[in-house]
Amino acid sequence: MQDHEKVMRAKPYVRAGFTHNDCEPFVGDSTHWTPRWKGGGVDQFKGRNLVFEVRFQNGEIYSISGNMTPMMFVQARQWERFRKDPYRPGW
Repeated sequence: MQDHEKVMRAKPYVRAGFTHNDCEPFVGDSTHWTPRWKGGGVDQFKGRNLVFEVRFQNGEIYSISGNMTPMMFVQARQWERFRKDPYRPGW
């Protein structure tokens, strides 16, 4: 399995240094893999809406974790406008 990720802003715009080609490829089976890009880590985007696009070759994703709030597109637009976390019962 070889995986790559790229980081985009919520408005489809690929950040320089965070494309699929900028991500160090991962081959194997691990629940502790952390993607690394030429552009650095995603900590520099704290407080911003990001979209992660994962590309696989004969693989599947088990989970994605981190200090984040999963949002659908409409909720992300509302957050950008009002800076208020969406009401998410059950999360």
